[in-house]
Formats: sequence, structure tokens, C-alpha cells
Amino acid sequence: VRGVVSKINGEPKLHRWPSRMESAIARLMAEYTRDADVYHTMALYPRDKVGRFEGRSKANAAYMTGIVVDVDAGPEKFKRNPEKNYPDEAAALEVTKRAVEATGLVPSYVARSPSGGLHLYYLTGDPMRPAQWEPYAKAVQSALQAAGLLIDTSCTTDAARIMRMPGSLYKSTGKRVGLYRYREALYTWDERGKLV
Repeated sequence: VRGVVSKINGEPKLHRWPSRMESAIARLMAEYTRDADVYHTMALYPRDKVGRFEGRSKANAAYMTGIVVDVDAGPEKFKRNPEKNYPDEAAALEVTKRAVEATGLVPSYVARSPSGGLHLYYLTGDPMRPAQWEPYAKAVQSALQAAGLLIDTSCTTDAARIMRMPGSLYKSTGKRVGLYRYREALYTWDERGKLV
């Protein structure tokens, strides 16, 4: 099962583990008008290993459904660490576009966070065990970095990482996370350690 996580007292703690993600999204969409800061997992977890407040860990992740690359941007983040962040969304989009063109790694989707950052989703129809998945995640990360993209490297290879749910409210800005499709076909893993 894939997890959907919401905040309690400012911390992402309440976990829901729906049998079908589609039903979870439909139910959660009704909550978005009152519920802010909703997240989801890229990993699939065994139902007997997870609960409402526990179980989302690297050790319990059974399969990975793709790779997420986190590109951080925004004036505050840039001021704190300009070597790892872009000043705004426009700068992040420009460098992301050049890196994608240089590598041929077209994201399945791009989520645009109201904070200014981007999440590049590379989705696969063939879930993979985390130990097998990690070299692919590192390869995607390395290729995009070599093309000049600044990436939150702790995110890409973290099997237990949660990402903001597209459509959910970003409480600090009052805006929602946008999602844009760029590639129709799902990626597959090839024997050379690359996404194709």
C-alpha cells in the first residue's frame, strides 16, 4: 500500500494506508478545502508493517514506484544557501529545462510547489525493491547534476521520503501544489542501470 500523510501540530504524523490510491485521492480531495500540507509516499509498504502513526521507514519500504528529484527554490532558501537553491521558480524552471534537454530525462510529471520549488517525477509501471532501485535513483540524480541542476540529494535516494500531494494546499502561502504532465509513457528499468 502507498501512504498518504497529513500533519498533526505541524508535524507529518498521521498516516493513511488506502488499498487503492485512486480512492484515497478522491477522499482526500474533499479534505483539501480544510486540510493543509498533505503528503504521499513513492514507496509501497506491506500492510502488516504500517499503522496510523508508524511504519513509514526505509526498512519497511517494499517497492519503489519511481524516482523523485527535488529542486528547491525561493528567496528565503536561496538566501540561506545559494549553492543548493534557486532564487525563484523562474530560475529553477530555466535550469531544469536545460538539464532535461541535455540528458533526455523527461519527467513523467512536474509538481510546482507554491514555495517556488519543483518535484520531477519519473514514474515506472514496474515497481522495484529499494536496494535495486537506489542505483537508478543515483544515476538520474548524477546525470541531472552533471547537466548543471541543483538538487536536494537527500530526497532522491530516500525510499521513505514523503512529497507534497499534488492539489494539496501549501498552508504558508494559501496556494495549491500544481501538477503538469510531460511524458505519457511510464519508464522502465534497463539492465545498464538507466531509465528508458
